[in-house]
Amino acid sequence: MGEGRGEGKATAPLSDGRSLITDNRLKTYNGTTYYYDELGNLIHRELADSEMQNYFYDLHDQLVKAEIFKKDGSKETWTYSYDALGRRIGKGRLKNEEVSETSFPHDLSGNDLENQTRFVWDGSHLLQEVHPDSRYIYIYTDPDSYELLAQVHNRTNMVINTL
Repeated sequence: MGEGRGEGKATAPLSDGRSLITDNRLKTYNGTTYYYDELGNLIHRELADSEMQNYFYDLHDQLVKAEIFKKDGSKETWTYSYDALGRRIGKGRLKNEEVSETSFPHDLSGNDLENQTRFVWDGSHLLQEVHPDSRYIYIYTDPDSYELLAQVHNRTNMVINTL
């Protein structure tokens, strides 16, 4: 067998004809630089506007935390949770040190969350995304199909005037 064959490594030009993608990993694009771990998970991203993002994974290669360092010096931390089948069931932003009158759920470490998103599944079909102010409902063409027929978006914070 020739050198480089069967190692799962590939080199392919991007559509602009000037850049190469090696090892099936995008390293830079439009001023953004990407870094990966040995398993191919994105672990760090540096954007052209100086924003930096760090990503953390569990032993099942599931994203469990994202840290976003904004160019204004602020930081956002997002956490993700999964059910026993590995399906993402929750996403939430950790609260800053600011006091809030609203009570939000907690992550597994007991940290307060805000802007939590929950995911509702039926087997491997995503049925709903439940956000604090809205809900997405997914309807498929057939119960055995993954072909999306419709996505319904309902806002939950709308005020309805009645006569």
